[in-house]
Amino acid sequence: MFQVTEIQKERAKAFSTNKPTWTRPKAEVVAEQMHLEMLYLYGYDFASTHVHPMANDGYEDFFTITKLEPGPIFPDQRAVLSNTLLVATLIVQEGLNASRSSWRVIVYDFIDQIRNCLDNGTTEYRLTFVKLGELFKQNVFPDHHLA
Repeated sequence: MFQVTEIQKERAKAFSTNKPTWTRPKAEVVAEQMHLEMLYLYGYDFASTHVHPMANDGYEDFFTITKLEPGPIFPDQRAVLSNTLLVATLIVQEGLNASRSSWRVIVYDFIDQIRNCLDNGTTEYRLTFVKLGELFKQNVFPDHHLA
């Protein structure tokens, strides 16, 4: 059986008497400070209204897994997923823009190809993804840090 040690009791007591003062920053304020209001507005605020857990969380999964009939018609989530992926590529691109790494060109190609997929369904990004994986295996990215 698990027993709490005296050291653990003292540590818990210290935490309970000295509560943390940190508060979670508001996403809107952080985005504004970083001059990325657009990412907050479209990538967080709007998208979160569609993807946050709600009272029916798991409801669609239940019908998908159990195949019980008749299952209700659920809304198409492709727009939310596409917008989420688009915002993710914008964030990665911003990070790459701050980098001087010589290998970022292939990552830019991958990002462009992902965006093309969202636009017209092309799957050319798959080949570039495999190439990126192979290059990492070969340790071709010696300067893989942000400069």
